Amino acid sequence: MFKELVKKFSGISAKMSLGAIILIVILGVYNLPGSTIIFINRKLDTDKYTNHNQQELAQTADENTMMKLVNANNKFGFQLFSEIQKSQSDENVFISPISIAIALSMTYNGAAGKTQEAMAKTLNFEGMSLEEINQANQDLGILLNSLNPEIKLNIAN
Repeated sequence: MFKELVKKFSGISAKMSLGAIILIVILGVYNLPGSTIIFINRKLDTDKYTNHNQQELAQTADENTMMKLVNANNKFGFQLFSEIQKSQSDENVFISPISIAIALSMTYNGAAGKTQEAMAKTLNFEGMSLEEINQANQDLGILLNSLNPEIKLNIAN
């Protein structure tokens, strides 16, 4: 699966994308009050997603589930970069591993059987339910958009 992704996303600079992801994570963690992320194990009510209360809702996300997804996405991103580096070590390549992971997460929703198992292994989702993956992606989007009211992160897949 990685080799197919490498071919699809060739010609874009991987190092810049990795730097951008690391920067987003660092800014996200250090931009919160007290430089910590406080979560309470509670499901988010999708009817309440509005700009004025995203900060409050982001603090109610399930930390364990979100961290599982973040770790899975990070591992997937590094694996993807490794495969790209092997096949295109002399080229500048730029990709967005998080965008690829989110797009494949959406695809994972429609997968079944061996395809779903292979995707779970590739995306490092093993041990997570589909509901947990979807909720964690949603919570992460809310969290990233609630860090600074002057910045709006739009992800289009």
